[in-house]
Amino acid sequence: MEFMKMSKKYSSFDLQILGDEKDGDGKLERKFTQTDVDKAVKDRLRREKRKWERQHQNETSFEDLETEGKTCNSGIDDESEDIKKLKERAAKADELELKWICIEHGADKANIDDLIALAKVYVARNNMDIEDAIDEVLKKYPIFKLSFNLN
Repeated sequence: MEFMKMSKKYSSFDLQILGDEKDGDGKLERKFTQTDVDKAVKDRLRREKRKWERQHQNETSFEDLETEGKTCNSGIDDESEDIKKLKERAAKADELELKWICIEHGADKANIDDLIALAKVYVARNNMDIEDAIDEVLKKYPIFKLSFNLN
């Protein structure tokens, strides 16, 4: 009896310690901490909020431009100077917003224009959000990141 107790005590060991942490398919299971999940959710919500704000802002600015164009008394198809200025300001604001997004994602300031050009190609080809495209470009070309700068 005493021998049985000792043999169970010393011969039993946890087999999970010896094995890899794999799921049923044989792939390693990745574990996330709560902070990882919180960060991912926070980033996703931030991107969706910005996307909604941009869409809403574009809708309102186009409506303003259309009403401005309707109230314009020039019967010619040419746009008035005010509408041209508004469009230029909107384009410049969009460009600065893209640069700011690139900086937030950790891009090097010297490479922002190239990064934006590649991200716009990704948006056109894959029909994705510009922030997701910037993430994809930074994953594929890490040379655009600040940490990769050799200077």
